Amino acid sequence: MAAYDVAAFGDPLEFKQNMDGMLRGLRESTPMPGHDRVYYAGLPDVEIEADRLERGIPLHPEVID
Repeated sequence: MAAYDVAAFGDPLEFKQNMDGMLRGLRESTPMPGHDRVYYAGLPDVEIEADRLERGIPLHPEVID
């Protein structure tokens, strides 16, 4: 793992725009046969968090009982 100050290499806003474009391109890529979509690190976690913020945390029926 490494951490970099992107401002040391260029404009942070431009870096963010470039990364947003690259990640959008990955999401919109054609998946390999047998897969329904392309994922990248962190994407499933962000989607799960958004879903749970909207609909709540799912509970197993035994927990509810």
